[in-house]
Amino acid sequence: MLLKKLQKDCLVHGYGRKKWWADQLGIPPLTLSHWLAGRQQPNGNHALMIQEVLQENEKKYDGVVWKNYLWDTYYLGEKVPAKILPLIILNVLSLPTIDTRTLALLSRFVEKYHPIFETPLSAQNNNRLGWLIEISGQKAQFKPEQRRHNREILPLTSRSKAFRHYLEKQQTPLGKKWHLFDCPLDTTKASLP
Repeated sequence: MLLKKLQKDCLVHGYGRKKWWADQLGIPPLTLSHWLAGRQQPNGNHALMIQEVLQENEKKYDGVVWKNYLWDTYYLGEKVPAKILPLIILNVLSLPTIDTRTLALLSRFVEKYHPIFETPLSAQNNNRLGWLIEISGQKAQFKPEQRRHNREILPLTSRSKAFRHYLEKQQTPLGKKWHLFDCPLDTTKASLP
């Protein structure tokens, strides 16, 4: 079953996906080809790694789908059901990085509907959600996860130490509190129609 999912993923994503999987799993591409052809089976460790990567890809896909749903409802002037809005926002916040316009949109939804959130289990989502709630003018009912190093919420092009040092100087006070490299959203929110 796992190999069928892996094979489907390779077919859906097309050229270069087998090499991508081989890189993710730390195996030669030929080994992956043998697995997909049924000549060999992955060991338990590789099977776990495949399952984790497939689950992570599924979470990313769900986050993108919900992000698009929020944009559609915003532009169509529709209301998002109050019961699912917190789950949608958490799904979008689970994406590896989020563009500033989407962060501004999430903030608008939090300001407008005042959703009630449960404390996220993941430290990353805890800090991202707390930051979003407070940047939207509300008070988070939970504290920042202190054991986390500063994480990005925005897509970054460089991973150098000098760039990270620069980002630490540019963080908003809320970004420092919630251990996120962030940016003010006022201008971006004002630019939304």
